[in-house]
Amino acid sequence: MSGQLMEPLGAYMLSAMVNLRTVTVLDLSENKLCGVTADGKTGRYTNFALLKLLEALEGNTTVKELVLSRNAIFRKKSTKPKGQMKAPEGDTKPEATKSDGGDRAKEGEAKE
Repeated sequence: MSGQLMEPLGAYMLSAMVNLRTVTVLDLSENKLCGVTADGKTGRYTNFALLKLLEALEGNTTVKELVLSRNAIFRKKSTKPKGQMKAPEGDTKPEATKSDGGDRAKEGEAKE
């Protein structure tokens, strides 16, 4: 199914289910994915970008909230290794969350 053209809502539904067990919020209110082809040029919609996002999240069993209101994740020439996303400005190390199993909190305890 990857790369086939489909209606955006259908692509969102399909993509939300790939490799994830639960999605409670998927807010793409100001997204740049619809109407952008997999190669980054404006054109017909494909589900390529959302499938790539879900590949990056493959290890998660639950996503409580995913807000991409100012999405800039899928730039064609990324220098980041696969699966690594840029932290928000001013946020050098995010707080532990349920989705990461609290591993960041455990790291902090081990260092103390």
